[in-house]
Amino acid sequence: MLLETIEIENTMEEEMPSLNHSYLTKKLTILIDNMEKWEAWPELSLDLNGFQGYPDISVYPKGELKPNFFKDTISCKKPPFLAIEITSPTQGLQKLMEKAELLVLAGIKSVWIVEPFTKSILVVGKEGIQRYQETIVTVKDISIDFAEVLKD
Repeated sequence: MLLETIEIENTMEEEMPSLNHSYLTKKLTILIDNMEKWEAWPELSLDLNGFQGYPDISVYPKGELKPNFFKDTISCKKPPFLAIEITSPTQGLQKLMEKAELLVLAGIKSVWIVEPFTKSILVVGKEGIQRYQETIVTVKDISIDFAEVLKD
């Protein structure tokens, strides 16, 4: 019984977001929600063409998703336009890259992986992977100045 408890605790620790992760999720959510045409949905469960899971932030056109407080939706079947993942010290980058590729295969146009330690942003799409560092990253009309977001 004790071994099972230790295994569960270790699994939970691997997936626990850090202070920086939480801060960046908050900051990016606010920036996106302040955009005219887009809104951010943190930790939204998705069920898309074989992918089941949740990005740190899913970005949809404003008004595309509507809450219903009388009947909740457990997993959203509409793919977001953009998904954002933020690394934590307990997460491996390889695992996030594999998740990003699955999200793109499931119909998401672009996945951004934000790595705060190196201040890098990896953009994963059907065209491949692009790496940015402390600059403005844009997809369609979503632009975020990561030099500002990741400023110490």
